[in-house]
Order: sequence, then structure tokens, then C-alpha cells
Amino acid sequence: MKTLIKSHPIWSYVILAYSISWLIQLPELIAMQGSYHFTGRYLLLLNVASYGPSIAAIIVITVLEGWTSVQSLIKRLFQWRVSLLVYLATFFIFPLVFFIGYQVLGISASENETLLVFLTLVVAVPINSVIASVVFGIGPLGEELGWRGFMLPRLLERYGDFHSSFILGLVWAFWHLPVFLFPEWRGDIPITLSIILYPFGTVAIAYIMTKLHHWSQGSVLIAILFHGVVNYIADSQEYWLIDSFSPLMVRIAITGLFIVTAFVFWIFSTKTVQRQSLPAVD
Repeated sequence: MKTLIKSHPIWSYVILAYSISWLIQLPELIAMQGSYHFTGRYLLLLNVASYGPSIAAIIVITVLEGWTSVQSLIKRLFQWRVSLLVYLATFFIFPLVFFIGYQVLGISASENETLLVFLTLVVAVPINSVIASVVFGIGPLGEELGWRGFMLPRLLERYGDFHSSFILGLVWAFWHLPVFLFPEWRGDIPITLSIILYPFGTVAIAYIMTKLHHWSQGSVLIAILFHGVVNYIADSQEYWLIDSFSPLMVRIAITGLFIVTAFVFWIFSTKTVQRQSLPAVD
């Protein structure tokens, strides 16, 4: 095991992250006997399983470099001293793209409360992101010490931003494979279409987070906060009049807005942000 990790650290990490997370869920999945629906027990196990990527990172780094490197990784979890521009990009670019994009696509705010929805989904997003990603400690806190803390820096040693984001985005997408079984999770979209469509979103988000990784000098905290923003905004469908749109159309719209946001981050990385003396990115 130690030899395998040292020879192939990235893929050993991926296998370990998948194994930990999937094995935690497996007994309950088997017990459902093909009738997949969210229960309190399964959601509890799912929350525990979300820590698989971070647990795997700690194990692999301990084998590769020892406990001192684990401590360095954990310090990046509390790395909050970054440029104000990084915080603005983390909290507001995607919510703004999402809000404007829905208007352009003809999706109106619920009960025509456009201003209230804007205040809730854009202005108040920093508070909601912290609550979603840090206070409750579900999802982003469990995953990002692994994905952006361990895996991304090692991919960047070999590849550029896009290829690193593409690989990580695919790994991240299919790590979610067990929950594709649940109609509630995939929004009643046919499972095959959901599996095809979902990686487009995770690759786009991974690219955005790669840019944030550069700009924040590798802060895992920034990754957690942005992950919280994504979860909060993508799950905010109750604020919109979407009944006339099929679940597939809504999912395609959200995925498209992730891609638009990635393009905005690419523009900023080559123009505005570099002029503010932040780390150069390719």
C-alpha cells in the first residue's frame, strides 16, 4: 500500500477517497433493495461520507511526507488573509451571473419579488455561504481539504489550469455516483442524462476554483466558501418561477451558467486581477 501511494500518489488518493465515501454509503444502499429515496439514516451517512476526500488526503500525505505536511495542509484551512478582490470574486461573481442569466433566459423571480430575490441570492450570499459550508460542516468542509487542498496542487505540478481542472472535475463528478441513484438528488432527470450532464458543471466549477486557488495562494478556506456559494445558489430554485420549465431544461440552464462563470473567471484572470498584482495564472 505504501509503495503504491508513493509510486502513484494522485490516483492512490482518488481510489482511497472513492473507497472511503462509497463504503460508508454501501450498507444503506444495499438495504434499500433498489428503491432509492432519501431517509434520515442515509442522509446522516452521506454527510459522514462527504469527509472521504479529506480523510484520504490526510492518509496519503502522512504516507508521502509525514505529519508536518498534514499540519501545513490544515493551516491552509484557516488561510483567510487574501486580497479583498478574491473575496469579492468568491462570493459575488457566480450569484450575479446566475441572477442575470435567469432573467435573460426568461425565468422570473417568485411572486415577482425580484429585489427580494436579488438581496437574498446576491447581497446576502456571504452569510449564507458561511452557514452552508462552515457552520454546518457538510459537503464543502468535508471535501475541499482533499480536492483543492491535496489533489489540485499536485495536478498543477504536471498540467496547466484547464487540464488540471478537467481531470479534477471528472473525478469530483463521479465521486458523486451513488447519489445519482436518487431521483430527488438528480431532480427527476433520467439517470443517464444526469450522468452525462453533471460533469460539464463540475469541470466548469473546478476551473473556477483553480483560478481562486492561484489568487488566494492555495487557501482551502476560499475553496470551501466558494463551494458553499455554489451549493446555496444551485439549490435556490424555490425563489424562481420554474414550473413551466422541465427539470432537464433547468439543469441545462444551471450548467450553462457555470460555464459562463468559468469564462468570466478566465477573462478576469487574464485582465483585471493580474493588474492588481495577484499571482499570475495561465
